[in-house]
Amino acid sequence: MEKFNSRILMVGEAPGYRGCRLTGVPFTSEFILLNGVDRFEIFGRSRGYMKTNEFIDISKESTATIMWNALERIKRLPLLWNAFPFHPFKNRCLQSNRTPTNDELKIGERYLRGLIQLFDTKAVVAIGNRAESTLINIGINFKRVRHPANGGKIEFTNGIDDIMGDYQR
Repeated sequence: MEKFNSRILMVGEAPGYRGCRLTGVPFTSEFILLNGVDRFEIFGRSRGYMKTNEFIDISKESTATIMWNALERIKRLPLLWNAFPFHPFKNRCLQSNRTPTNDELKIGERYLRGLIQLFDTKAVVAIGNRAESTLINIGINFKRVRHPANGGKIEFTNGIDDIMGDYQR
């Protein structure tokens, strides 16, 4: 059975400093990259992934952990992307996060449109408010789930289960 489904796209806000900024993969921390995701046979040291030298300890990110726990329960892995695909940080401090500005989200719209066309995406899921507003701005139909940060884990997980169940039945 096919493990991937490029016709479904999940869109987050932006790379976090302990996750995608280090790995290059949306919603993915070093911990996930190094330990792999057996369910989809991706990532892992045994597949050649290595730790960066930025932090002494292996970097973890709660959003990434929550996301991959939810994804491991679905049949096929969707595409993952961010409304602003570059890491927004505070005052020249790469080890910080900030919300992308409206101008940055406008920049991200071009990349998001291109990705949707490239993969002939049929279903889009907005994860959080910034992803939602970006998708509205570019006129893409989507379903929305709450972002898992700041106490949103249960709502997020339930939302992913509901939406992905609809798409993968």
